[in-house]
Amino acid sequence: MKKLIIFFLFLLLSISSYSQNSVYNKKIHKDYGTWSVKNGEDIISVSAFLTIEDEIDVIHENEKEKTKLDPEIKYHYELYVVSKSIYEGDTTNTWLYGVRIFVNGKDILINQFPDGFIISIKTEPTLIHTHHAYNKDVEFEIKWEKAIYEPRIRK
Repeated sequence: MKKLIIFFLFLLLSISSYSQNSVYNKKIHKDYGTWSVKNGEDIISVSAFLTIEDEIDVIHENEKEKTKLDPEIKYHYELYVVSKSIYEGDTTNTWLYGVRIFVNGKDILINQFPDGFIISIKTEPTLIHTHHAYNKDVEFEIKWEKAIYEPRIRK
């Protein structure tokens, strides 16, 4: 019984570790670089990047016969942000306030978050938005009003 419990614990930790690091296996479509502000010895800093994957838009057989359409390639975009803030010599999370995400110049979350949203960015890549499109040339932009490092949570 003890061996079975240890096996399942090991399995759970392995799956958890893989799922957290799966972003590193994805193709980076665009790197937005790093934004930094120095505050004495402390630094408020985040970097962002965009991944892309191909998807096949599934058309059911009965719809295919009616419309004579072939499946189109759909693109799955994921926008990640990583905290690189430093507080008292340790890396730490960063809070972003008033975050807005623009796709092709349009604020796509304006109806849900008229004033932007608040998010805590971890020191590992943090997924902040996913987007699906048939076009491979989609332009993304992220803006925020202010950023604050998290002095309580350190890596």
